Amino acid sequence: MHFRVAAVALLSLLLAACGTRASSSPSAFASAAPRPPIVSASATASASASSTSGSAATGGSAVPSRSAGGDQGVSFGEPALIAIGDRNLPAVLVTNDSEQVRTFTVTALWKKGGSEVATAVGAVIDLRPHEQRALNLATQGPSPTDADSVEVHVDRMINAAGSTPNADIASLIQFGKPALRSGGLSSIEVPVTNMDSMPHTFSVGAALLAHGTLIATASGSVNDIGPRLTLPVSLTIGGPDTGYDQMLVYVNSVSQ
Repeated sequence: MHFRVAAVALLSLLLAACGTRASSSPSAFASAAPRPPIVSASATASASASSTSGSAATGGSAVPSRSAGGDQGVSFGEPALIAIGDRNLPAVLVTNDSEQVRTFTVTALWKKGGSEVATAVGAVIDLRPHEQRALNLATQGPSPTDADSVEVHVDRMINAAGSTPNADIASLIQFGKPALRSGGLSSIEVPVTNMDSMPHTFSVGAALLAHGTLIATASGSVNDIGPRLTLPVSLTIGGPDTGYDQMLVYVNSVSQ
């Protein structure tokens, strides 16, 4: 079955502790004015609503959702179907409610009339205590646009520990104030500082939220950033770049 093959492949990649590795360009930092309320991995602030009209995407799934992963120290937000072109790609906000660093796989099941109509999987690597990230999910088959309910749960807890080497590295990465660049392919530009004494390569993610609901994600990478060095990184946005009142910026995975 194609889905089982995809799940096995995903688990193999996770166990190998792979990370996204692609170079980032140290180009000039954008001068565009940032959206007001920002929440980043290095600083947390309360968000005051500053919505912008005209969002054309399917920001959050309209079907009732249920999280089945709370018993493993992980909770999930309402899954979103993010409109990118003519596709609706599933994503979900994930929170580590425990005091341990956790690595795990996630499964989402969409149902209609009690029957399963779509399944999606993903993996979260080294989620630190009380950290939040958006997880993009991979589906087999059509997007679950006609479902009437969805369940998200931890499929397998790979590791739970007080700390891990890559989580320790992620804690030494700091983010400055993001700036939105709108256009044909919208992006977020944010200064990234490596506070460690060694160079590191890692992927960066961002989540755009509207009243706590995930409406868009963004991703990019930093390649071999030197000790105590600050560089701008560009994160490509998937989904709408308007209508949000909160942003999360975080390290997704560490390669070295």
